[in-house]
Amino acid sequence: MVKSNSDFTLTATGDALITKPIDPFVGKPRFDSVVEILQDSDASIGHLEVTLPDEGTYATPPRAVPDRHQYLSARPGIVLGADSAVLDDLSRMGINMITGAGNHAFDYGHAGVEDTVAALRESNHVYAGIGTDLWEARSPSYRDTGNGRVALVNTTTSMAPGSEADEQSPLSPGRPGINPLHVRWIYKLTNEQISTLQEISESVGIEDIKETWLSRDYPSWEDEDYFFFMNLACKAVEDVAHTGIDYHLYEPDHQAVLEQVNIARDNANWVVMGLHTHQGPSGTRNVSGVPDFVRAFAHECIDEGADVVVGTGPRVLRPIEIYNGKPIFYSLGAFFYQTQPISRLPPECFRYYGVEDFASPHELWKTRYYDDDGTPIGYMGRSECWETIIPKCKFINGELKTIELYPVVLKHERHPDQQDSPAYADDCHGLPMIADGERGKAILERLASKSEEFGTVITFKNNIGMINL
Repeated sequence: MVKSNSDFTLTATGDALITKPIDPFVGKPRFDSVVEILQDSDASIGHLEVTLPDEGTYATPPRAVPDRHQYLSARPGIVLGADSAVLDDLSRMGINMITGAGNHAFDYGHAGVEDTVAALRESNHVYAGIGTDLWEARSPSYRDTGNGRVALVNTTTSMAPGSEADEQSPLSPGRPGINPLHVRWIYKLTNEQISTLQEISESVGIEDIKETWLSRDYPSWEDEDYFFFMNLACKAVEDVAHTGIDYHLYEPDHQAVLEQVNIARDNANWVVMGLHTHQGPSGTRNVSGVPDFVRAFAHECIDEGADVVVGTGPRVLRPIEIYNGKPIFYSLGAFFYQTQPISRLPPECFRYYGVEDFASPHELWKTRYYDDDGTPIGYMGRSECWETIIPKCKFINGELKTIELYPVVLKHERHPDQQDSPAYADDCHGLPMIADGERGKAILERLASKSEEFGTVITFKNNIGMINL
């Protein structure tokens, strides 16, 4: 489709782990300010970080024996389920385009995916990345606005095994799930290190049975330029300084997703690519660093026609890059973070945290978020997991001119009367509110510092970050 020459405004948000109604908070000035920003745009993107299961839908069992190091489990520890009414609340706030491909989409199995898709359809949301079959999950979705047609494509590199949608055939129905972008881990080692692994493999008998293991997982393994230690693909590098963990995209997924971006370009004036990924550099996860494969893929998406790339997943802010005049938000962090109201949890969740009373979710949340001394741990103890920004991209005559960055905070200062209760007992806990004063300034300064290495200059005015093109 011909690129629009109109003025167009787009906003985007991070992971919406939303489980509570917003009605009690409407009228709070800093929450209302968030809503006003979202509503003042032609399109507003949000990532649905919860599943919307019907009452009788079972949770997916956890993997009892982990066999991969990627962020793949349907949980560890918890499932994220919410009432479908949260979609109405997101719509009321101004979010009108939803990405659904993520690692929690399969928390309630295939039935949960079907329940979620049914709820999205009933709510009339434009959604992408999830569907009743691969065609629906992979295809772009479209929203028509007064300033042009917007396409949304969505995929995830972090997924639970079995959550991948599959296509329909003459002999089989399609399988509900997410649009996958599989990632393969490559272990870069020196020749000496590989020789050591070869000796170990031979001495303990791994070499004798390796073919049996690999012939199913990697049918072409003997033709690849790797040494396989068990099922780990090891690549020789010359210098120890170049050792580490690398990621390679699975080519069939890789090319299929790029093809959908290209199709979206042909059928819309504006194209948004949503990428959900927990992977960080060198095998890490949920960190602010951007792995090379994510950056390369984001560039490819823009080369194929995306106007904006919106990253979600790690629950922390990642840098912003302007590539060929188009913005890449490598991660917008969390937009809602409301795990504590979730009470519908299967026994495995309680066992994971060592809680014996399966009817006491309060004890589970205390164990998850606080140590024995009451010190916050995990996400609760990481302040950066409770900070985000809302970018407002302003296109003039079809060209991106400015990006306004509004700092938002989800973990709020406690009232003195609440100091002896857990932080999550606060009604506003996990709710997005504009971060004003020094807190807002600090969020923007940290984001600006992260973005400098990507060549992005962020200035500040009236507690709003600005990127001028």
